Amino acid sequence: MNHFFPVYVLIASLLTVSFPAHADSIVLGQDASIESILADHTGQRVSLMMESGNELTGNVITVNDEVVHLGELAGREYFDAAIDMDDISAVIVRTKQ
Repeated sequence: MNHFFPVYVLIASLLTVSFPAHADSIVLGQDASIESILADHTGQRVSLMMESGNELTGNVITVNDEVVHLGELAGREYFDAAIDMDDISAVIVRTKQ
């Protein structure tokens, strides 16, 4: 039975690998805004470049005209963030794997 142990370890490690999902490309219409782009990417992973220069990455949970709720923050998977729309300078979306 011990000769199967390396195979079990390999299978278990492959099952725990998470493959990053890619988001849809950003579409800019006449009325495009940070809010509308984030709303279009609800449920997807995005990075937000803040006015301060910091970058936050997480899944877009909800969006309104004042704040965006990000979940599963990169490096802080057990934390969520509520971010003021006025503090966001850019939305970064991964479009290819």
